[in-house]
Amino acid sequence: MTDWRSRKRRQYSRAFKRQVLTEAAAAGVSVSSVARRHGLNANLIFNWRRRFGSVREPGFVPAVLIADPVTPPAASPIPALAPCSKMEVVCPNGRRIVVDAGFDALTLSRLLVVAEEA
Repeated sequence: MTDWRSRKRRQYSRAFKRQVLTEAAAAGVSVSSVARRHGLNANLIFNWRRRFGSVREPGFVPAVLIADPVTPPAASPIPALAPCSKMEVVCPNGRRIVVDAGFDALTLSRLLVVAEEA
């Protein structure tokens, strides 16, 4: 039985690592297939990739620019309400005050004070 401490670690040249990383970076090629072909563990290739970076050539991604601005959807129409001509106010003491819609707010507030006192 061989002790793990007696085994020597294999060392690979930078050129070999670069070659393996280049093969693994090719489109449609799996890292595990490249590892088997070279008698390596796939994790070793992933470690090399992390340590040395990917060997892929930089490429360009086509960008599509849209000239038309995004238009918001049309607002749903709110049904028109019948114009209000009168307003009814019910006081806590039960008295009701009915006024026209155009009634002055200051006068209405005075009227409410009087209605509550009575």
